[in-house]
Amino acid sequence: MQLKLPFVKVDVLNLQKRRNYRITKKIKLEDVQ
Repeated sequence: MQLKLPFVKVDVLNLQKRRNYRITKKIKLEDVQ
């Protein structure tokens, strides 16, 4: 359990970063148009 928790935490962080990256990408694309 102790080993699993950090991995889950990192996974969630990566998911949030990926989602944020996608959102910023979208916004930049809209700004260009």
